[in-house]
Amino acid sequence: MLRIDPDSIAQGRSTVDHASEFGIVWVHAVSTTSSDPEPYSEAKLLLASAAAAHSEAVRHQVPVVFVAILPMPGIYVGPEGLVYDLALSTMTSLMRTQIRQWTSGGCRIVGLVHAGFGIDDGTPGKRDSGTIRDRSPMKDSVSIDDLVDALAYVGSPATSYLSGVLLHIDGGSQAYSWVHPARDH
Repeated sequence: MLRIDPDSIAQGRSTVDHASEFGIVWVHAVSTTSSDPEPYSEAKLLLASAAAAHSEAVRHQVPVVFVAILPMPGIYVGPEGLVYDLALSTMTSLMRTQIRQWTSGGCRIVGLVHAGFGIDDGTPGKRDSGTIRDRSPMKDSVSIDDLVDALAYVGSPATSYLSGVLLHIDGGSQAYSWVHPARDH
């Protein structure tokens, strides 16, 4: 088990209590609670978290699966939308530029992009769940259980060759645009 907090990441400290024979699944959930977030705040934290995860892999000689959980573009608007879109761009860039470094040590890096679970929690800048459902061919919202299932999947030995990808947990929304929503047939 790995215990870490944002201050520890910023200072390059972490504690590994137990690593399975398969290794460590390091989860970084991108989120902002600020009403006026600094645009690059989550992108910087994401980079620091990925660097700390890779350092743990090297230091403890165990493979690490780094998984970033990010909201799909268009879920948030305004300042929050900018924060999340920059974090997603950072994750994409990180995978493209450092994939060789990650995979050479048996580590993997994966992004889970979700379509806004808990969307009606009153957070300013979020689209409502009806808007999200209307743009999903499955006509449903993603649940936390959907994310947990996807996380268990990417962290399992069954996906040992999966790295450098963004998996969209969005009911097919990625296949449609915000301008042309999915229609019932």
